[in-house]
Amino acid sequence: MTLSPTPPIVKPQTCTICKQNFPSKNALFKHLKQVAFHTENEYVLRLSLPLEKVAILYGYSPKPLPTTKGDENFKLTDGESVAQLVTKAVQEVEVDLQKMAKASVLEHSSSSNHSSDGVFSLILSQAKNLSSGIPISRTHGNSTRSHENAAQDENTGALSEVMCLKISPMYPPGEKDEEKKKAALEMWLNEVNIKISASVEKINQGIDSNAIGGRIQVFGRLKVPKNFNAETDTTNRKMSYLLPIDFFVGEHSCFTLDDFANMKDLVCFDDLKGIASHNVWKENGEINDRDKIVRFMFSLKKMMKKFITLAQPLDQNDHSAVLEKKNNNASRNLSRRIKDRNYREEKESHEFRRAGSETVIKPSSVEQTTKSSSLEKNENKKKQFVLRRKRYHNFTSNLMAHDFLAFRRLDRFHHKSMKKRISKSGDIERIFVEFGLSGDLFLQGQVQRIVGLFIAVSRKLIDEDIIDCVFDEEYASLVPTPPMPHFGLFSTTAQYMRWEGRVKMVLSPRPTLTYYDEGWCKNETLESVASFKNLIEEDIAATWFFDGLEKSSGLLRSSINWIEDVLIPWSEKAKAQLMDWRMWKAAKQTAKSSEMLISSIVRTSLDQLDKSIPELYAKTLHYLREADASGLWPTTTPKRKLVMVSNDDNLCLSAAHMKAKSTLAKRHSAYSLSEGQGGASGSFSIGAMPGEGCVQPKGNELFPELMKAAFLLERALFPDREPSSTIAVNRNAQFRPHVDVGAGAGQSTSLIVGLGDYVGGELMVEGEKVDIRYNPVEFNGWKQRHWTLPFNGERFSLVWFTPKGCEGVKGIELS
Repeated sequence: MTLSPTPPIVKPQTCTICKQNFPSKNALFKHLKQVAFHTENEYVLRLSLPLEKVAILYGYSPKPLPTTKGDENFKLTDGESVAQLVTKAVQEVEVDLQKMAKASVLEHSSSSNHSSDGVFSLILSQAKNLSSGIPISRTHGNSTRSHENAAQDENTGALSEVMCLKISPMYPPGEKDEEKKKAALEMWLNEVNIKISASVEKINQGIDSNAIGGRIQVFGRLKVPKNFNAETDTTNRKMSYLLPIDFFVGEHSCFTLDDFANMKDLVCFDDLKGIASHNVWKENGEINDRDKIVRFMFSLKKMMKKFITLAQPLDQNDHSAVLEKKNNNASRNLSRRIKDRNYREEKESHEFRRAGSETVIKPSSVEQTTKSSSLEKNENKKKQFVLRRKRYHNFTSNLMAHDFLAFRRLDRFHHKSMKKRISKSGDIERIFVEFGLSGDLFLQGQVQRIVGLFIAVSRKLIDEDIIDCVFDEEYASLVPTPPMPHFGLFSTTAQYMRWEGRVKMVLSPRPTLTYYDEGWCKNETLESVASFKNLIEEDIAATWFFDGLEKSSGLLRSSINWIEDVLIPWSEKAKAQLMDWRMWKAAKQTAKSSEMLISSIVRTSLDQLDKSIPELYAKTLHYLREADASGLWPTTTPKRKLVMVSNDDNLCLSAAHMKAKSTLAKRHSAYSLSEGQGGASGSFSIGAMPGEGCVQPKGNELFPELMKAAFLLERALFPDREPSSTIAVNRNAQFRPHVDVGAGAGQSTSLIVGLGDYVGGELMVEGEKVDIRYNPVEFNGWKQRHWTLPFNGERFSLVWFTPKGCEGVKGIELS
């Protein structure tokens, strides 16, 4: 019996151009013959390829004023709006590409019998992908951290910023003609910049003609891997602040404008090399004007080092340093594992080749072994040091010392250049100084306040140890710093060093000494960026020139106004805070040697205290003392303890924060902490808390009499106040500067009062001191930063509030 042959299995086929499915190869080939001309058409060919992820390099100088008319969708006031406008321009170029592709298809279809349905479906699918919205990541974006203090400063420009988009390729992946690739890039840049210029011009028509700025320019485009993120993959960010020399002359300064008149452009501090042996340091030697300035600038250079973070030798006896080093190593090892995994994935799908060579880069086993041993040696060497980052909470408007975001790295603060600028009218000529800063991340307002404090010290308006004061995280008070005007600030570059070795390209506009010759290191890109920097500096200088000169002194009014309105008032208040810090620091040393509490030294004794109890508070204080003596005072959570000044261990705030985040962190017994001298300390709540049915805290069951007496006290103190749902009960707790957070934050005005036999312990609200001992005070605990001053004695405090989610709940009805 003869078996009939088995029919072959026919697999369905898909067209790579239009993505249509066909039952067989024959059907596919027939289709390809009909649309073969499209593979030779540049527009259709580009649309037939998958979207590629690209990094776009661009710069901008935004308008300092919002638009009043014109295109309301885009206002050049911050980096986010600029990114939207650049994205819009890129999308318009993509739409133009689709239109040209569609026109060429229609033209060919009209002269032949070939169907254009497949290509039309391709164009429509690409249009749908683009119109659905392009995901954006940009250097100075804030989508990852989502914290207002990590956002870019409004109304500030950027010399260069990187943004990632998914768009159509400019040429096929295998294109080797460098001239053709260069021409395609130039054409794309020209098209995008024309679109941007049209949008900017439309916006400028709706703004006061006196407004300055509103420039945007795209410099380049690079194809990047799909997992590259312009925001989170930065390893270093650089900022610049440009200000006139007027801030270093005049009243409260030892220089005049004439002293700087003959100074030429001075780049960095090249003239200061070997200055230690220079005759400007001789006490009896003659000092000319130039030597006087150089000596002054050298002192500024030394002062700048106080602002930056440095690696320090690791002391194994320093528990905080050891814990910080341990966490740093864990983070570094995690990053290394992720990097190795990503490299293996990339290696499987891509072949990294040297520029101009067909040799695949494949490290040998010997090289890998050498690399591993080298890493181990470097790791052992690094373990001898620890990078002790600083707390920059005093350089923001609303961050506190215990906020982990305030824990930052500032690698460099230096003088970059001095350039002469002339106003557009030609009647004002001034030398401008550019300061440069580099670090991991800059908080909102951080750069302006660093420069502001630097100016205050350089003008001798306050002593230099104010710098030590603002960085002392153990000093439990806020010491705000003076912010410079925002318009002198602009970001320069961001580096992606971890990625450059992987993609073999330079990902920031800079000349390179490495063997990478691809990326934004080309002369045409660097020249475009340099020209744009000159335009940004002209915009900034024009803003400083805008108010003109003050006739009597010849100084710029913009500098005089800031010094008189901001700097001098700040310095008067800061001097008192500096004296308080000095007293605290001296008391700290005395307490350390005598094993006493700092509060007992900086505060007077209780001998002269009037210990009589107002009748209105007697019952509540009785139940507070009863709860204290019961031994049942609830425990304190690790996160709550972060905002309390505690001497139960010697951890710095950064180490304490790491410990609090650990899953192994335990609650602290209220009887193990001793902030004040009245005994153990602690904090808990009574009344109602937000949640399903407003769950009642455990304190309600432990101290029912206290809860009833405390809610009745609120009614007696403020009968017209809406009854609160919740009370925070504190005992002998000195709080660091903080705002109230947690479940239900942000609903009602808080009411606070202090009880007990104590001296000191005043409440500070945004720098204003209030004595709350038997003196109730209302304040906004959700928005206003507040903290407790040191005290002696037994100190209780009650804080009444209604969290969000407990509206309409009256705590008095729960008792």
